[in-house]
Amino acid sequence: MAMNETRKLTARQQQVLSLYITGITYREIATQLGVSPHTVRRHIEQIYKRVKLPHNDKYTLRSVYAETGS
Repeated sequence: MAMNETRKLTARQQQVLSLYITGITYREIATQLGVSPHTVRRHIEQIYKRVKLPHNDKYTLRSVYAETGS
């Protein structure tokens, strides 16, 4: 996966990702962003697809996000 993969994310997906990699729950992310936990889950699914990582590979996702400085 290229380091620029996270740059393909929408602004909202980047917001969700920045909260997700901190380890907070979907519900907490949803509360902070004013959306439902289901919406957060869908954003997370799309993030994994866009960056071409297996679902729930949070460690690698966190590393890639940190490298890009997003």
